[in-house]
Order: sequence, then structure tokens, then C-alpha cells
Amino acid sequence: MSGFGKRNAVQAAPVARPSVAQRQQASRSASPARTPHATPATQTRRPSASVQSLHGSDVAPAQAPAATVRAQAAKSRSTAAVLAFLLGFIGVHKFYLGRTGPGLLYLFFFWTLIPGLLSIIDFVMLLTTSDEAFAATYG
Repeated sequence: MSGFGKRNAVQAAPVARPSVAQRQQASRSASPARTPHATPATQTRRPSASVQSLHGSDVAPAQAPAATVRAQAAKSRSTAAVLAFLLGFIGVHKFYLGRTGPGLLYLFFFWTLIPGLLSIIDFVMLLTTSDEAFAATYG
């Protein structure tokens, strides 16, 4: 008779699974001791400097991340004008000035030569705009 229908003489012993309490105890002993205030979910955020000043506390504001500082840097009118003159037909000057929507329109329709004509107008306007008006518009 073939061995398909027969059970092997050696059977594997059933594996005893640890109980929930045993697993929790093992995880507590294996991991470093945690305190309730050390978990990220229960940490409280410090209020910003403006909120702290409302409460009367004089705490200096924290340093801004480098990306935030870079995003808040003043745009140069002359750089925008040079970009409008050289690469304005694809809208690079619009992206530089933070105008993503018009920049994408220039980029998608550059083959029509209309953005090229508009970039010449933008170039002249950037050259003739005062620094105060430029700063008020583009920050």
C-alpha cells in the first residue's frame, strides 16, 4: 500500500502558544522602560512665540528651518528680469517669482510663441517697476 493514506509514524508535537499575558510580559522585559510622557502620541507641543507672548512669557522664538528661511527670502527684481529675458518663453521667471500657475501655462504653451511675447512684456515691466512695488507684489 502506498503512503498517501497513512499518517507518518512521527507526528510533530503541537506548539504551545504563549498566552497574551506572557507575550505582554516578554515585550515589557525585552524593550527599554517607557514612561507615559515619552511616547510621541502623548507629547505636548510648545505654543509658538506669539502665543507665548499672549500668556506673558518672554521666550525667544526658535530658529526657523533652512527651507522656511529660503522660501521667505526676498526675490531679486534684476534676477527675475534676466530670467524673463533669457528663459521667459518657458516661464522660468514665473516659477522664480512663485507664480506656479502662470509658469505652467507658459511651459505648456511655449510652442505657440505667445509666452515668448508675454515674457518680453514681463521683462520690460520688471525693469520699469520700482523696488517698493516689486517687494509689495512678490515679497
